[in-house]
Amino acid sequence: KHLVESKKIGYYVPSDDPISLARELLKFINNLDSFDREKIHRTSYEYDWKNLASKFISIISKCC
Repeated sequence: KHLVESKKIGYYVPSDDPISLARELLKFINNLDSFDREKIHRTSYEYDWKNLASKFISIISKCC
């Protein structure tokens, strides 16, 4: 499972590639209405630090 499902809730941009970042930001701005904003919100909540920490603690407590 990935945070960004390309062209559904965002675009994947390779790191250290400012040209790709600029290109994808332009696409994103021009196609903003085509994205599922509710899914973006739900997905971003899954990767919130509080939720990630809780999942991490749950995994560690099972192992130790």
